[in-house]
Amino acid sequence: MFRGPIVWESAALSALCLADMGSTMWLVGTKMAVEANPVLGYYMSHGTWVFAAMKVFMLIGPLIALEWIRMRRPTFVRNMMRAGVALYLLIYVTGVFTLNSAGAQRRAIAANRRTREHQVVRQIV
Repeated sequence: MFRGPIVWESAALSALCLADMGSTMWLVGTKMAVEANPVLGYYMSHGTWVFAAMKVFMLIGPLIALEWIRMRRPTFVRNMMRAGVALYLLIYVTGVFTLNSAGAQRRAIAANRRTREHQVVRQIV
């Protein structure tokens, strides 16, 4: 089905995604972070194994499609995958720094306080 080995870009995207998954699972497990992606947050709320399975599924499907398309348009796919690696790194680093900034932490604490106050009011009513 496929011609030749997978390209390094596929391996790089896989490594980035798996590193992201591992760090997310560790940070969420130690209560140092929450999943910022609402879709993956839904799966995380169902357990780490569900989260991991969906993260891998959402990685493998597109990679198989890209490797299949690479047989017909190798230059285009390799360039797009390189852009994907760069964008994944940019989004990941930007997200980590944005979510861990002092302002973001203050907003998260305030939102958590409002949520607890809302829960107390709901219990009273």
